[in-house]
Amino acid sequence: MRYDPTTPVAVSITETNTLLERLGIGGLHLDFSARPRAIPEGWGWFRAEPLPEELWPTRSERACVVTFYPDPAYRGADVVSQRRHWEDRLGQCARQLRRHEYVVEQWGTPRTPEHHVDASLVVYRLPHGVPSGLRPAAELRRASPPRLRRQPGERRPDPLRRMQDALRSSQPQLWDHGMQRATGAGMCVIQTLPEELWPPGSVEAGLVKWFPDARFRRLEDRPVAPVGAEAHWTAGVRLAVGALQEAGFRLRRRRRPWDPGRDWSADHVVYRIAEDTHPGEPGQTQTVVSTRQRPAR
Repeated sequence: MRYDPTTPVAVSITETNTLLERLGIGGLHLDFSARPRAIPEGWGWFRAEPLPEELWPTRSERACVVTFYPDPAYRGADVVSQRRHWEDRLGQCARQLRRHEYVVEQWGTPRTPEHHVDASLVVYRLPHGVPSGLRPAAELRRASPPRLRRQPGERRPDPLRRMQDALRSSQPQLWDHGMQRATGAGMCVIQTLPEELWPPGSVEAGLVKWFPDARFRRLEDRPVAPVGAEAHWTAGVRLAVGALQEAGFRLRRRRRPWDPGRDWSADHVVYRIAEDTHPGEPGQTQTVVSTRQRPAR
């Protein structure tokens, strides 16, 4: 599976890192020995990183996570100085990105220098003329999952364990420890998600990637799908979605339809909502399993 620089996620990262570098506050180049350091001492560094399309806000054309790496000079400094450094630099980055037509939000409970080594902003662009509809900070804070308020000594299950169990029990089986190759129905890989990206009210969340059987995988050197790939994808994704929904999970997929000739996998953000909360932004809830083109919105 090769890296594709033309996907919306990859393009978003490249464009945002290019802008961060042009603004003099970050970019891709973290090896200061390879090129002169353009960022003044004491500023810290910003870098764009992936945001799964399944979590992109409605109607966004570009989206990514911008991670802030504090300046090493503040390590060991008093808490007040560290907090001021974080707040000043995150605020300055947000203001500069907004001047370039980005919507900037902070999802979940804000990270603090007392408990974390970095902080993040979610940034995205909307089509020209579409109002940003900025959400109040209180609404975004709802994205903080209950796991962050765990009591001392409290033990909770691995947030991915239930997903593993659901996919292991499917017929045919879609997941197991040490699974090295796809079965006739494909296979699933389950990845963790940073808790600040969990859908609002989630008590468990992860990224489930369904991969087709090798017979129906796109070609390595060009975007061509074998005969029968679309039917295989539809059946395999339906099996995975059904197993997860039966286990009580909600699923969120990207707005673009999957293309067996271009995509390596069909991905879902899989999550469970606490009984006293309601699902909502960021992102969209979708469980459509067909790979066929849907009308533009």
